[in-house]
Amino acid sequence: MVPEHLRERTRDIGKRDLNKEGLFVLYWMHHALRGHENPALDLAIVTAESIGLPVFVYQGLSERYQYASDRHHAFILAGARDAHQEISSRGIGTAFHLERGTQNGPYLRQLARQAAVVITDDLPTEPITGWVERLFATTATPIWLVDTACVVPMKLVGRAYDRAFAYRDATSTLREKRLVQPWPEQPNPRERFFPRELPFIPVDLHVAEFRALIAECDIDHTVGPVPHTLGGSRAGYARWDLFKTTKLQHYAKTRNDPLLEGVSRLSAYLHYGMVSPFRIAREASAIASSNPIASSGTGSFFPRQSEAPHNGPNDSPVVLPGKLCLSPSLPNPIGSSGTGSFFPQQSEAPPNSPNDSPVVLPGKLCVSPSLPPAIRAAGAEKFLDELLVWRELAYTFCYYHPSHDGLAALPDWATETLREHEVDARPAIFDWETLARGQTGDALWDAAQRSLLMQGELHNNVRMTWGKAFLNWTRDGLTALKLMIDLNHRYALDGRDPASYGGLLWCLGQFDRPHTPPRPIFGTVRSRPTDDHAKRLDPKQYLTQVTRPLRSPMPRIAVIGAGLAGLFCARTLQDHGFAVTVFEKSRGPGGRTSTPCFETGFHVDQRAPSFTVRNPHLSRYVEAWVQQGVVAEWAGRMVTINGDEVTPTSAPPIRYVGVPDLSQIARHLAEELTLCTETEIVRLDHAENGWQLTDLQGQTHAHFDQVVLSVFAPQAAELLQGHHLEAAVQAVSQTPCWGITLAFRERLRTAWDAACVHQSPLTWVARNHSQPGRDSDTDCWVLQGSTEWSRDHLETDSRVVTDLLITEFAKILPVSLPAIEHLETQRWMISASPESIDRQALYDPDSGLTACGDWLCEGGVEGSILSGMSAAGYLLRSMGIPDPTILKDFPSRIRLDDETNHDSSGESG
Repeated sequence: MVPEHLRERTRDIGKRDLNKEGLFVLYWMHHALRGHENPALDLAIVTAESIGLPVFVYQGLSERYQYASDRHHAFILAGARDAHQEISSRGIGTAFHLERGTQNGPYLRQLARQAAVVITDDLPTEPITGWVERLFATTATPIWLVDTACVVPMKLVGRAYDRAFAYRDATSTLREKRLVQPWPEQPNPRERFFPRELPFIPVDLHVAEFRALIAECDIDHTVGPVPHTLGGSRAGYARWDLFKTTKLQHYAKTRNDPLLEGVSRLSAYLHYGMVSPFRIAREASAIASSNPIASSGTGSFFPRQSEAPHNGPNDSPVVLPGKLCLSPSLPNPIGSSGTGSFFPQQSEAPPNSPNDSPVVLPGKLCVSPSLPPAIRAAGAEKFLDELLVWRELAYTFCYYHPSHDGLAALPDWATETLREHEVDARPAIFDWETLARGQTGDALWDAAQRSLLMQGELHNNVRMTWGKAFLNWTRDGLTALKLMIDLNHRYALDGRDPASYGGLLWCLGQFDRPHTPPRPIFGTVRSRPTDDHAKRLDPKQYLTQVTRPLRSPMPRIAVIGAGLAGLFCARTLQDHGFAVTVFEKSRGPGGRTSTPCFETGFHVDQRAPSFTVRNPHLSRYVEAWVQQGVVAEWAGRMVTINGDEVTPTSAPPIRYVGVPDLSQIARHLAEELTLCTETEIVRLDHAENGWQLTDLQGQTHAHFDQVVLSVFAPQAAELLQGHHLEAAVQAVSQTPCWGITLAFRERLRTAWDAACVHQSPLTWVARNHSQPGRDSDTDCWVLQGSTEWSRDHLETDSRVVTDLLITEFAKILPVSLPAIEHLETQRWMISASPESIDRQALYDPDSGLTACGDWLCEGGVEGSILSGMSAAGYLLRSMGIPDPTILKDFPSRIRLDDETNHDSSGESG
């Protein structure tokens, strides 16, 4: 018999009978990462007991979900460690699978087919909804979804609401009944169970080294972990206890001003279910009940007149205002409502803790008796309104609106007014990269985006203004919504939460009413100008707050080599607050993409005349560069030549070129970096105070914590002499390439602009002036020899090579070669090297040395940048994920209420 408090939270999709051949009850855990007050886990225990089968808990972490990054992975892994340890302490078998390399397959499906029933957390957003649908379609096992996130179960509400007061009134009885009830934990199973054979190798989370594991995952390594927000129930409850005892009492007054740091910052922990919303609500309710005024009237803790913008426990990542009322007690004018202290005060750190410790370990704290109960209760009441009304309003909305990620989720009036004003002139149209890096020139907005990028959080009050601004900078509402979703979900640790969608949709009119008269761009959607907000929130102070170093002091990084790998690595690190200096032996940045200027005055990209993009982590940057004019699509006519057969290339991949040349990408990446040109580093020495670099002139550059070598393999090996990375670098095979640049006095009459050549010493030929931004007065061609032919002719005289390759070029042309006006022959000792190491960068955590470059990553522009991304990831993880020894004595904050009758405290050593 399933208890009512569990049955009311459960929905059986498909109404299938139990699998009679099932060997166990499978709990697929993904967004309730806790072993206490977990309705889904409890239902699995109850169901297993009733049908006489054991319980098994499975959690998988995919590398393929949208916005997968080191930041999200690190937080989830830490949360999983606490959850699996706690569940295991209850005598329940668990297994964690991390998708990476060869460790990928339909493992959940395989386990589901062995189970009598699959029970999982009911999160009504992607990617979970899609995964559940696909699992249901590919197995015959029943699937039960359990609401683990809301005090008022979503399915009991019956429909979506678009105004907070309506939701509050409709659910008041349901809420008050459940709010104060202690959660009845289920007895532990009689025995621990593991399937006889798992289809994957489970990760032992207790001993796993997360930095190394994440390095193996094909995810976005440019979004670094956040050291001040560690995943897991212990860290989550430590944060809640600290807020409850020191800030909750002031919440109603301080929540609106981000500079006051008066909010809970629990959003990420609530999103992943690392803390129990039931416990949080009960404990806040107990404080609210201490005010006799709080229970007057209807007896609800949610006064109907309080329709101010919501800024909850930072679990709701945006603010959804209804009616606004001005309170003289607010420190700032109404509209500056918000949440979010990102930075613990000095008093929050443990005694004698290192300054760079990312762990906050509060001591024994108690509510200050000096504050009257009514004041303490007011803060708790407002907090509960945000937690239980605004947050659960958004959850319920997503539950009943599956298409909540598009304009179909908006009310008709909002859709119509936004469509009517699409023709309105915009002050600017910004690309993804400019927005993501906070480079719009709007001081307040840029500071808000920097908060997301660096801290993984955004104060709710500021997030309202942040979200509204997208309409000014995009051509239509759909584009604005897509960009909001992208930047929020990519950088915010609470991204993809239903409350995220609720807040983002509010920026476009949902949960609101029309505001007249209509305004340009917004129509009757409420506007929120950044200029107005900047009058009550100093952008400079706010920027200083949100760009505080993630660690003190932040590491100083030296990057040797200003090629694309080194520049992308350097810029990524600098965006995260690292102090970076780039050293380049040439007169400017570019590396292999440097474009020489010939005597006749034209520029030709000899070594990388064009590039393609397959990796999604790079494609978003390239799309932005197209918008900025840094690169352009090359629509040249392409063919494949195989002997005498010339075949037009069908559906060729999009090729890009730099504008006016490929070195423009390097110049773009280097714009804000400290770049020391004409400085060739010839020696590295390590001392107590860090790395010392010596250049060719004998000058030293000292006190670097880590060094990134972004140079060709032979040069890297020379600098690494005596270090164990030297052997790894020397193991990279050199792949030479001969190349020729030809300029003709008259245009070659060919029906194509570029050709992939087979059965020939040539592998690629391309007409330079067919590319965007090139000089069209000179018919210039780039010829490249094949890898095999170049290797065979490595030491051949360049004049002989020139004659041979020009002869081969003439063979594939339908016309005779005209007189050559200019000729240039080059040989590269390292070109594309796909047969070398399969790692995209080399890293030694003990010495702090990293090596990157296209010679590690299939060559070319894409390979070079991906290698730089990988190198940046190693350094971001080294700073952002604490050493496991730091967590050894982290106190357990996973406690159950006194009413529970079993030992599942989840204590960890």
